[in-house]
Amino acid sequence: MLHIFSHRLPRASGGGVERSETEGVFLLYSHMPDPKSLRQRVESTTQSRKRAKELRRQLTPPEKKLWAAIKSKKLNNLHFRTQHPLGPFIADFYCHAAHLIIEVDGNAHQGDQLKHDQHRDAWLKSQGLNIFRIHAREIFNNLEAVTRTIAKVADECMKQRDEEREQEK
Repeated sequence: MLHIFSHRLPRASGGGVERSETEGVFLLYSHMPDPKSLRQRVESTTQSRKRAKELRRQLTPPEKKLWAAIKSKKLNNLHFRTQHPLGPFIADFYCHAAHLIIEVDGNAHQGDQLKHDQHRDAWLKSQGLNIFRIHAREIFNNLEAVTRTIAKVADECMKQRDEEREQEK
């Protein structure tokens, strides 16, 4: 079974965690932050832009495989960017329409790297971004399920953004 976790900040007015079982994929999510925070642009630093450019030339094998499956609006006509700088950090993949970051985690995401990831995730979430992590081996084992799940998560993110905007009016 493919286990993927998507994290979002709870709304200031409450929120909570909901669970849904979708085609054998387990998702964990909560409500998005106030839509006003989504209007901000997350500025990148000169250093992160330079490093992102280098990383685009050095994608790992699982990143290459996933990128081939989602680039050029192949996935539900969603536009993804690879190695996209956001503030001082770089997202493996980013969809602006859904404010969704996709992170491919390999064996290197343990120990000190895990602490760095937690700090990074906290900062990115504070910017109103959704983070979706997937282990690299899942991309090799079941790419079709991974892309279906990414599409569903992105769709859910966009629906919740639309609902929040409607409530704001």
